Amino acid sequence: MLLEDVLGNLNKVKKQSDGSYLSLCPAHPDRNPSLHITLKEDRLLLHCLSGCQTEAVCQAIGITMTDLFIDDKPAPSSSAKKIVAEYNYTDEAGAFLFQVVRFDPKGFSQRHKNGKNEWVWDMKDVRRVPYHLPEILEEPDTIYFVEGEKDCDTLWGWGQVATTCPGGASAWKPEYAGYFKGKRVVLIPDNDAPGYEYAYQVSSALKEQAREVKVVILPVKDITEWLDAGNDIAELPGMEQDIEALPTPRDGNYAQAHKAITDLLPLLVGETLTREQWYRQIGANPFDPKQADYRHAINKVLLNLSKTNKKKQIVKAGSGFKVIDDSVETIDLLGEAGTAINLILPFGIHTYCKVFAGNIVIVFGSKDAGKTAFILNAIKMNRNNGRAITYYSSEMGRDELRNRLLQDKELTLEQWAGIFQPVIRSSNFDEVLDPDGFNFIDFLELGGDENEYYKGVALIRRIYDRLAGGKGIAVIACHKNQGAALPKGGSGMLEKARIAVSLDKGEAKLVVAKNWVDGIITSPTGKNWTYKLVGGINYFNIVEGSE
Repeated sequence: MLLEDVLGNLNKVKKQSDGSYLSLCPAHPDRNPSLHITLKEDRLLLHCLSGCQTEAVCQAIGITMTDLFIDDKPAPSSSAKKIVAEYNYTDEAGAFLFQVVRFDPKGFSQRHKNGKNEWVWDMKDVRRVPYHLPEILEEPDTIYFVEGEKDCDTLWGWGQVATTCPGGASAWKPEYAGYFKGKRVVLIPDNDAPGYEYAYQVSSALKEQAREVKVVILPVKDITEWLDAGNDIAELPGMEQDIEALPTPRDGNYAQAHKAITDLLPLLVGETLTREQWYRQIGANPFDPKQADYRHAINKVLLNLSKTNKKKQIVKAGSGFKVIDDSVETIDLLGEAGTAINLILPFGIHTYCKVFAGNIVIVFGSKDAGKTAFILNAIKMNRNNGRAITYYSSEMGRDELRNRLLQDKELTLEQWAGIFQPVIRSSNFDEVLDPDGFNFIDFLELGGDENEYYKGVALIRRIYDRLAGGKGIAVIACHKNQGAALPKGGSGMLEKARIAVSLDKGEAKLVVAKNWVDGIITSPTGKNWTYKLVGGINYFNIVEGSE
């Protein structure tokens, strides 16, 4: 290979007094020329003052180690390399300036034509410009700036205006900025440290010229790989972020952290983790000083994922981050129609309101108002329904429940034992209830701290989600203060209820009635009853009052 071929692929080349050359090293983000190029007999010697290996420098230039041996041929050997792509660069009017050539095995070189229309394999005295210059000058909307002609042509194939500059990472020249005056530019760097550094360099140069500069950080190597994986070009606008989202040199492990986190997301749906927990999940020691940069990269990934305009997978939650559960169940309006469940309720409420699969009934009452009696009577009334009935007791143990059932004037204890399954459970009912059965929860207990009431609302929502798609229902008892119109936790406790009943001592009132029985034309909401309760389970003297 000729010395000029190598120098033509480097930037900020300066000839030294001893005949050697200095340039920017393409194998690392380089601001001050640190690559020393020396011609010695029949070979080129490449030495990076920052410590890059010669093989890495060759790979970044697009040549092999054998190419360092000098020959006097005007072009690369066709027997050693095959041209697989040619990328023409033109001036503003479309006149040819030079060409970037891609080889197989992988390699790049640049050439132009002399006055005799012959190829000259160097860039001496050749004007350099961005790729597709005429098109970017005319584009009024978004211009994608990528790293390499292949990615650029990929985007053009998807109908997008895209550009790059010759030479790849570290090849940006200050004079390119003027071509983007007043333009909207979206950078899509390769997902590696040189790519991030390149994007920073370009964005810094464009901030005084371009109308707007955004960045898209990909989860894979480059835009071609991302699109080849089946992603849609229409997703890109939603992935744009402010330039501050770019990983910094300190985030050298950004790609590693991004892959580790995104691989974990399906396993952590609905979970909220502190930063320390995130570190541990992906194998980073929260306290090891040697891993400080890796932890910094992890933080950057989490923040970027939470800020993207694309459909989010992570949201900020206090001092940590929550993995969003975005699963939904499609409603098939044309599928087989379901019928109302024949759920019988005390006071004849079922004669006014229908209940469907997945519904929730809330009964809330003050102390000793009869919440448990309502629940037990509903169980007894539905004993012949053919559904599995489970009773979740959060305050009564076996002996107390047994004693309560012995007070029943209608069924014996043995009969009770055959109609339902009583269990002790005081929290997280959504984790154990039967989506296809009748679930009676006695009761949903909230602490005395009003700031904790939101947990009751959240639990009812989780119960609702658990029932979705099943054929069962849940009847939930909650507490309220004497005379209060709402349960503890407020109106949010009733948002999922299709029926809600308020109990005070000797009085019951229907406060939510969503689905009326056929033939009912006036809302039954507000209907009320008086009653007498004996033995904590027997209703007497039930009288329906006026609304």
